[in-house]
Amino acid sequence: MERLTDLIYEAAMDPAGWQPVFEALSALASARGTVMYSIGQGPARFLHSPSLADVVQDSIETGAMAQNNRITRRVALDHPGFLGDQHLFTPEELAASQHHREFLHRHGLGWCAATLINPPSGDRLMVTIERNREAGPVPDEVIAKLDTLRPHLARAALLSARLRLERIDAAASALEMIGLPAAVLSVSGRGLAMNTLLAELIPSVLQDRQERLAISDRLADLTLAAALLAMRNEAESAPRSIPLPATEERPPMVAHLVPIRGAARDVFSTAMALLVLTPVRHGTVVAAEVIQGLFDLTPAEARVAHGIAAGRTAEELARSLSVSVETVRKHIAAVLAKTGLPRQAALVGLLAGSVPPGLR
Repeated sequence: MERLTDLIYEAAMDPAGWQPVFEALSALASARGTVMYSIGQGPARFLHSPSLADVVQDSIETGAMAQNNRITRRVALDHPGFLGDQHLFTPEELAASQHHREFLHRHGLGWCAATLINPPSGDRLMVTIERNREAGPVPDEVIAKLDTLRPHLARAALLSARLRLERIDAAASALEMIGLPAAVLSVSGRGLAMNTLLAELIPSVLQDRQERLAISDRLADLTLAAALLAMRNEAESAPRSIPLPATEERPPMVAHLVPIRGAARDVFSTAMALLVLTPVRHGTVVAAEVIQGLFDLTPAEARVAHGIAAGRTAEELARSLSVSVETVRKHIAAVLAKTGLPRQAALVGLLAGSVPPGLR
């Protein structure tokens, strides 16, 4: 047990160290494997034994988490230790449980020992040691041993969450060094960390509301809200670029919302996206290559956008690009759709750094 305790604290410093911990916990309970997953807003995030990879994948693909009555029972009891299925359900309830019959039994599982941990990141963590159905319930003496380990698991989760927050602060600070206002957003859209360049834009450009970080411009904020919702509900979401119209006090800007994926986002962190603001300077038209990168345009769309911002007509662009006027107009429509701008004048204002009358 002493060696297992050491492994738990080693895992707090290095996420790869959780695999030996999971192996030891599984061996202690004569189980197939162990899963640690988040319970909160947005899709669940998992760490798990390799032996349970197919089970976790099936759970994600079929939405079985939504039917997991173990979670609702476990949360309702709020017991500060491990509990088995035999503690959560009566024999009659187990026999009637849809999650057990249609999901767990299909994978040969049926019994577990699970505990709930509350790190400061906001989401709860469930640690579940999964045992084969024919093996029977996890014995009470094993659960008693697991309970002696639970305080160490909780402290390791706390350490991991604090380390992730330090790395988040470092990421925002690094962007400040190259002159970019930036914030790291949580699943709810709250600012977990922001550098001073971005803080200086509050409240003129951004508003640090209780529910989430918002854009002061109403139309741009509606786009941000939709993008955050999409990232929260989709396992794989694309970056979004949101134009912010110019005002008398500042040039137009582009807000880039970039999803945090892979190892950067794990069960110990609620960080979901990086918000970076890029100003568009007055008096110059943004280069076509920059336009393409800002809004994920095709090269042809970027050339048309650049030409429109420079004051050229669709007919002039068609002749210079050796395409039809109809093709140019299709590119303009595509650019407006991708930038989220309502009309061509707003596109000119954004890319040329002017303040279109309708946006003042």
